[in-house]
Amino acid sequence: MREYEIWRIVDVNMYNSLLSPDFTLERMAENDAQQAKIDALWNRFDFEKYSDFVCERAVIELKKLLKRLPRSMDVRFVEDSAEIYSPPYYNYGGDELIFRIRARSHRSQKSMQRYLENFFREEWNKEFGSDYAIYEYIRENKGIEDFLLDEEAVS
Repeated sequence: MREYEIWRIVDVNMYNSLLSPDFTLERMAENDAQQAKIDALWNRFDFEKYSDFVCERAVIELKKLLKRLPRSMDVRFVEDSAEIYSPPYYNYGGDELIFRIRARSHRSQKSMQRYLENFFREEWNKEFGSDYAIYEYIRENKGIEDFLLDEEAVS
């Protein structure tokens, strides 16, 4: 078994995308008072907490994808290895999921990355891919209230 560090595969970009917190957690205010309350909540929004949750959901989607790989490769996700890398400036790229796998393979690091990108390319091109599944889960099960800083932390 060989261990590899892999990038991407599941889209977790949170800038101008489905997973952008303001888009995913958007709730329509019916009046100005309600809008003021929503604005106050956004002032307490914890992006790190949101990003960690997106990462957790991305791992769930990733594990589903990894099951599609040839059985002979015996690919296994390395638990607690996933993290989201956010670039300092989004004009050069977006957030990316980095994770580790163990596989029965003699491929180089670069070759394994390319193999997985090609294998899952169809998933990226699907209208309702893994990033949509993450978005849909958050949209249906979470609200801005789930990603707030404690009031003391804001003060």
